[in-house]
Amino acid sequence: MIFAAKRAKAHESKVKINIIFALLPEKNAAISMANTGNFVQAEKHLKQTISLQPDFAEAHASLGAILANQNKIEEAIQHYQKALELKPDMLPAQEHLNRLLTGNRK
Repeated sequence: MIFAAKRAKAHESKVKINIIFALLPEKNAAISMANTGNFVQAEKHLKQTISLQPDFAEAHASLGAILANQNKIEEAIQHYQKALELKPDMLPAQEHLNRLLTGNRK
């Protein structure tokens, strides 16, 4: 019984990893769009990614950055907070969140 539970958990982890890797092209497309100044499309891609995998911390952090660049500060803060909830050791997200909360966006 314990072996079956461990095996099921290992399978669940592999599936989750496969889903995240499958979503990386969508996230990477969003980053490319943001780098060319197309923040609206980047936001759309990242929101699509998050709708498919809500616990993808990196996508939340990336969306936070995109939203901050569009001066959507409250929404950006929410996504940085979600990223940190999912992955508390994500230092860049913490740094960006701190900047937004203190009003220091440089």
